[in-house]
Amino acid sequence: MKRTRCLTLCGALSALTVAVLYLGSLVEVLDLVTALVGACLVAMAVIEMGRVWALGMLTATSLLALLLLPNKFVGLTYCLMALCTLLKSIWERLSPALSWLGKYLSFNLLYAATLAVSLFVLGMELDTLVVFGVQIPPYVVILALVLAGNLLYLLCDVALTRLIAVYYARYHARVARWLK
Repeated sequence: MKRTRCLTLCGALSALTVAVLYLGSLVEVLDLVTALVGACLVAMAVIEMGRVWALGMLTATSLLALLLLPNKFVGLTYCLMALCTLLKSIWERLSPALSWLGKYLSFNLLYAATLAVSLFVLGMELDTLVVFGVQIPPYVVILALVLAGNLLYLLCDVALTRLIAVYYARYHARVARWLK
């Protein structure tokens, strides 16, 4: 594929990603959904242009999201999910057991970094949570966040794998023909 077409597609996908993330930043109910849609666009970039172009797209959209979005949580979540999507293309070349181990290890390291940035840079506060009159200490809240994050990652990874299979079956040939 020619570099001009790669650059054009990368720019279009970047603009679409930032627009989708901005929508998620404005409508807070859609914050996780838009971050996952942005990660799917990174997966499309990996499929069509390769990891180098996808990394450039990820870097550009992450910086734009963290600088321009009013709700920084959406940008930070996108950075986590898109980087996991990019690493997914590397880990899935190994055996299934090593692939899952590598994906979960990299996800948990990135998730710990995301929680640290949320707590110490963005100023997210973890006070004692009160649910139905019962006080839950902050360390239990963090443990619940980690468990929920791992469950969400499992669901997203399986869904993304199936979505990539559908993309290959239905759309990859059309897009590849256009990009030649």
